[in-house]
Amino acid sequence: MQPLSVRQAVKASLQLLSKRDQRILILVTIAQMATSFLDLIGVILIGVVAALSVSVVAGGAPPHIG
Repeated sequence: MQPLSVRQAVKASLQLLSKRDQRILILVTIAQMATSFLDLIGVILIGVVAALSVSVVAGGAPPHIG
């Protein structure tokens, strides 16, 4: 028996679910991706705020962006 590719395995797994459950799984996956993206933006903003804080505390001018 030949091993399944990832695509074939996912397709076979999804076929075990009802259409309603498949839609719910897709919505949950999209929601997780959106929250992960927002989390990434939050981490980037924390880095920007930290960089601005360090430059101001050190007595320098805020860095020019752009």
